[in-house]
Amino acid sequence: MKPVDDYLPFRTATVLDSLAKLPAMPVAAASVIRLLNRGEGDAAGLAAAVACDPVLAARVLQVANSSFYGLARRIRTIQDAVVVLGQKALRNMVLAMAIKGMHSHFGAVEKKLWEEAIGHACAARLVARRCGVCDAEEAFLAGLVCSIGELVCNNQAPDKYLQVLDQQQQQRLSRDALAPAQFDFSFSQIGASVLYHWKLAPEIVLATLFSCQPDLPADLEPTATALAHTVFFARCLCCHLALGNYHSPCQELQQALQRSQLPLPADELQDFVASLAEQLRESTGALANA
Repeated sequence: MKPVDDYLPFRTATVLDSLAKLPAMPVAAASVIRLLNRGEGDAAGLAAAVACDPVLAARVLQVANSSFYGLARRIRTIQDAVVVLGQKALRNMVLAMAIKGMHSHFGAVEKKLWEEAIGHACAARLVARRCGVCDAEEAFLAGLVCSIGELVCNNQAPDKYLQVLDQQQQQRLSRDALAPAQFDFSFSQIGASVLYHWKLAPEIVLATLFSCQPDLPADLEPTATALAHTVFFARCLCCHLALGNYHSPCQELQQALQRSQLPLPADELQDFVASLAEQLRESTGALANA
């Protein structure tokens, strides 16, 4: 794959400089990702990394034992979670709990932002499983972090972020399109820059960058293209279902499916959305309360 910088229509340093305070990845999550990237992700080492943050460890165990995973036996230790769930699932769970903890305050807007993040993640995983175009756990991670730019901007300037939400309701435009007037850059550009700084995989960075529009560069690697299209459609599904701070769809769902180029037959879309809505109610409920 070409360097991520080649696909970014801006300098990440410029975006990061525009932020009053650059968010750091939580220590436990950073340790888990570092171990996995180095190929050193044995169960004991990963469990030790998570255990460094007792609050995070407790939340991970809570989610591992929730209906979200529906495991036959109770998970009593982080090491059990690593063995039973697998490394990717643990990584995603740790990041989900860490991201929830990054909110500087947690009122109604923040709760809905968190519900959206979990919704994006769960929808992306379901789309990936149904369409078979990318790894389901990678899709979950990409969906989970695709709105990190909104979290960052809301932390730094909640009044400005509320203005974007108000304008979204009035103008029926996407928040991403409205963000530059308040924050100089779109939320997807800010999010991609933060994830690039955090050294997440290039495919995850690009899926965030293109999460609000599926018109991708022709030379983008097929794996990255499939992941970006999956996240884009997952966001459209959550918008269609009015999850979190979403109020009305920014585009018709059939059109979004066509633009995403995913192999989901149009005549199956209605049944798929109904099934997704039911699964999201169960999944987001389990994760949102963790």
